[in-house]
Amino acid sequence: MAKTGRKSKSVPVLILLIAALLLVDGSLLLTERKIASLQRSSAELPQKTAALQEKLQEDTLTLQQLQEETEKMDHLDEAAEEKKAEFFQHAKELEDRVRNGESDVKIAYLTFDDGPYRDTTGTFLDILEQYDILATFFYLEKDGRDDLYQRVIDNGHTLANHTASHDLSSGGIYRSVDTFIADVQENRSFIQDRFGYTTTILRFPGGSSQARDLKGPIVERLREIGYGYVDWDTTTGDGRNSGTVDEYIHGVLDVSADYDINVVLMHDYSVNTHIALPTIIEGMQEQGYIFLPLFYDSYKIKK
Repeated sequence: MAKTGRKSKSVPVLILLIAALLLVDGSLLLTERKIASLQRSSAELPQKTAALQEKLQEDTLTLQQLQEETEKMDHLDEAAEEKKAEFFQHAKELEDRVRNGESDVKIAYLTFDDGPYRDTTGTFLDILEQYDILATFFYLEKDGRDDLYQRVIDNGHTLANHTASHDLSSGGIYRSVDTFIADVQENRSFIQDRFGYTTTILRFPGGSSQARDLKGPIVERLREIGYGYVDWDTTTGDGRNSGTVDEYIHGVLDVSADYDINVVLMHDYSVNTHIALPTIIEGMQEQGYIFLPLFYDSYKIKK
């Protein structure tokens, strides 16, 4: 009985010894594997380092190329701005000569309100391009039409502010000076942030008389934020009614002969204005007009 007891007590000890040996052996095996893995990694390190250096060089070269291209674009933008400033300076000089009776030329500023319109704006731009004419577009804040804003800008037309919402309801933009200016600022930020284009000319929705007693304070605030505004001299009347093509043509040509410098109001949603536009252009050319885009220093811009 005594022998049996000693043997039974030694079994757990043996198990523990075997387990310990297995752990030690397993640790040794793991250590050997780790050493082998490290040796392989060390052997591959120079190759990986070379590949990383090559990729870094490629990335650095790409970055340099991008910086160079950006600098070129900056120079192009600067050159474009200089050309635009020079163009408007000459336009201002021509305006002064016309106003002083020193030139037989007449100046027309074709303007289009409330767009851009997905279905029609492009067709108006096509006509202006066909006649090689620059105009002015008083636009609102509209998503999903970036290509039309961009085409107006790229074609050299003046993009101007017509407020973000054009909300003429009793609780809309003419509720207060602050309400109106906030809507103007929202549209200015929309155009600036999305297209990098700064607007400096405004048309009041409905015309400046729509502001009534608020007009004076609004104009003062507009001046403080760098805006001038403009109304119009002649119009097709397409903003008030759905007149015929002939009515729109006569609405402009029957009156435009009396002006030396003429701001023409139209809307680029009107199909009949689109049809009438070539005849209006040709008729005004026969009356001695050339066509220019509006600019901040034009005498037509009120500040």
